[in-house]
Amino acid sequence: MLYLGLHWSHEFRVLQRYEATLVQIEVVLNLLLVFHEAMKISGGSWPVISEDVQDRCLGRVSGRVHFIEGLSPQMQAQAIADAVSNHPEQQLLAYVFGKFKGSDLLGIKTEAEKMLMLAALNLVECIAETAPRRTK
Repeated sequence: MLYLGLHWSHEFRVLQRYEATLVQIEVVLNLLLVFHEAMKISGGSWPVISEDVQDRCLGRVSGRVHFIEGLSPQMQAQAIADAVSNHPEQQLLAYVFGKFKGSDLLGIKTEAEKMLMLAALNLVECIAETAPRRTK
C-alpha cells in the first residue's frame, strides 16, 4: 500500500496469531484498500505511515479502550459518542463501525475480534494523524 507503507503486513500476521479467520481478516483488509483509495483520490500529498506513527496511534486507541472498559454501559455509550463526534475522521470511523456491524464483529466476543477492531481503529487513527492539513 503506497501511502500506508508495508508495516501493515505485521498487523495481519498478529491477527492470524490471535486465530482471526481469513473472512474476519478480509474485513480489515477491505478497510485498508478502501482507505488507500480514499487517500489517493483526496489529492493530498500523504506521507508513508511509519511504525512509530502506528505505535503512537495504537497507544491512543488502547488508552481510549481502557478508559471506557470500567464505565457503566450508559457512560460507555456516551464516551464513545463523544470520542466519535470529536474525531477528525468521523466518516472513516462510521465506515469502520458499519463494516464491523455488517460482518457481525461489532459485539467483540473473542480476542481475535478485539484485535480486529484495534487494527481497524488504528488505521483510522493513523490516517487522522498524517492527513495533509488544508489551509482555509
